[in-house]
Amino acid sequence: MNKKLKDGLMTKIKKNDVRMRPKWWFQIIKDGQVLLLVLVFVISSLFISSLIYFIGLINPSSLIKMGSIGREVLFEYLPYHLIVAALVTVFFSIFIYPKIGDNYKKERRQIYFFVLLLILIFSAILTGLELMFEKGYFLF
Repeated sequence: MNKKLKDGLMTKIKKNDVRMRPKWWFQIIKDGQVLLLVLVFVISSLFISSLIYFIGLINPSSLIKMGSIGREVLFEYLPYHLIVAALVTVFFSIFIYPKIGDNYKKERRQIYFFVLLLILIFSAILTGLELMFEKGYFLF
């Protein structure tokens, strides 16, 4: 520990300036971190499923067959904001995940694999639900 930090901490202890925090304080912080991580996973999955949906609407395979004009139309209508938002949320979730629980002990490769796998599973579920709504399976 840094000597300056250690001395500052010792003076606070001697002056009874150190306040204890209740157990529920730490539980709220822990639960808030987990909630934030799940929320980032879901938002990232929503962005990825929306990107898949809009790319399906654009139909890139037919546009590429049209030649240079088709490629221009494809690049013009490609939803770049969704691509950027999906990448930002994926990187944010990779940044948050090691800070929760004992995940800091895991290797980087394990963290990347778990985060990307979980986001892809959520995205597949959301895309499947969208297809089921589109086909009319959920009409009551």
